[in-house]
Amino acid sequence: MEHAIASTALSIEVCNNGSVVTRINTEMLALPDGRPAAKWGGLVFPLRDGNRIELTDQGTVPASCRLWVDPKAFWRFEGGDIGADGYVFFDGNDSDRARTARILVAAGAVVIRSGPNLSGTPGDWFIRVAGPSAEIESVLRDALGASASPEAASDMSAIRERLLVQALEEATAVRDRLREELRELTTRVAEAPTEGSVIATQRQNLDAMAARLAELEANARQIQDESLAPKRADVAASRLEAALTVMAAATLPRITFLASSVSFIAIELSDRSVIWRILADLDRQDRGQPNGWKRLGGHPGWWERHFSTGQDDQGRVYGKLSTDRSGWYILVSHKQDQASDLRRLD
Repeated sequence: MEHAIASTALSIEVCNNGSVVTRINTEMLALPDGRPAAKWGGLVFPLRDGNRIELTDQGTVPASCRLWVDPKAFWRFEGGDIGADGYVFFDGNDSDRARTARILVAAGAVVIRSGPNLSGTPGDWFIRVAGPSAEIESVLRDALGASASPEAASDMSAIRERLLVQALEEATAVRDRLREELRELTTRVAEAPTEGSVIATQRQNLDAMAARLAELEANARQIQDESLAPKRADVAASRLEAALTVMAAATLPRITFLASSVSFIAIELSDRSVIWRILADLDRQDRGQPNGWKRLGGHPGWWERHFSTGQDDQGRVYGKLSTDRSGWYILVSHKQDQASDLRRLD
């Protein structure tokens, strides 16, 4: 495990084959790979535990190094159910991201990927970890120090407000489209003959659409009431996911998200409108092959569609119609997670 930095100016021991040669006061440097280090005898050596350098370690020329900048203290870990992936969020620069990922790997964690935290919640970066152990927070404390307080709750309230406005706009748009379709179908039913299986089917569709419209109008009112409610002190990424879940329930009532789909949407997608459009089309389908989807080989009943995450073109969404055709089971993820995702679908 790498050294946990408490200060950029340290008193360190200079050792040769384990024996202390001298003690010096020096400024912290950072090696090209981000590790903390100190200079001695014209070379820079990695800093070991106990504030010491070992002269038998490989030295690096000072021109390749830079002054150490203390990483920001804020970090947090958010895990799901036992065995599910978890997310580490923290502040810092790209070198801090790479360093923290290396520390987690060295401690035995399975790092899936890392990148900028796009949820708008505290933490510049995320690291996604597969099935993290109970010791992960201890590892993070050793690597990053004690966690500082997250950003002000007022910032989180602003995020919640924006999401609720977006949810209301989405619900209103779906409601308006359905109203227009309902008017068109009502006209066709009124002008059609009064007998026959076709008109009976149309009347059933009319009843179903009227019920769906009533449900959407109720959801829109609920979101509007929620947007006017007193602001809460929302301070965690799970609050953002909860807000997205509210929005999805209001606009996509036939969609059931599986595993960490909502977490992925909240944290790793820079443009969420793409996935909402895909799922809105699917929400209205109850048979056949969805438009733009393909069969998922080896998984009967499951369909697959690719989409852009805003960072790359490796977004994946898997869907399966429920047995009674009442809705869809959906898993939204990344191609890098495909092996574990497909096991979940078995």
